[in-house]
Amino acid sequence: MVYPILQFTILSFDLDCLPRKDVHLGPFILSVKDLELASLQLMPTYTYPANPVRWPSREIIDVISRHSADIHSRLPRVRVVGDNPYLSGVVLHYQSLVDRHPISSHSPWINDDLTSWDFLVVLCGPEGKYGPMDMRDPASEAALTMGQLPFLEIGRVTLPTRCDAVIYKNDTHGQATNLEGPPMVASVSAEAVCGR
Repeated sequence: MVYPILQFTILSFDLDCLPRKDVHLGPFILSVKDLELASLQLMPTYTYPANPVRWPSREIIDVISRHSADIHSRLPRVRVVGDNPYLSGVVLHYQSLVDRHPISSHSPWINDDLTSWDFLVVLCGPEGKYGPMDMRDPASEAALTMGQLPFLEIGRVTLPTRCDAVIYKNDTHGQATNLEGPPMVASVSAEAVCGR
């Protein structure tokens, strides 16, 4: 009875006080020291733990909603440049519905033309803690930094990793009212999310 409780605790909570060792009994894995390495396997024995850290998705949605007044007859399209399991296009879409400032966003691992989006959120990092979902797009980040894309910085939000997520607005979409956009996250009503 003790082993299942210990296993649940070690794999569910990312606590430094819990001992972690590589322990195998033949082909069976009893304990894993490097959880990120375990998450990168074809059949992962580990997924992301419960994370008590508050990621600033609400603040990012707030900045975007304040700068969306000139977008009419459609939802603002937001693209996260890079991925993190705690801050991604899917997470921002969900947060926007909870906050009642809906946006449309994207699914993970998307590769498209950044100029078709109204807003970009560029993550710093990667921190190397979150497995295969923790990746960045250095080429797009460099193009934004060097001013090669038609985006203006509209805000920065500090992440728990002690660096900023930079929010950009597409400077050419101010007059656009009904553009055909890239693949979006499936539409979900705010009532369905909020239980109303």
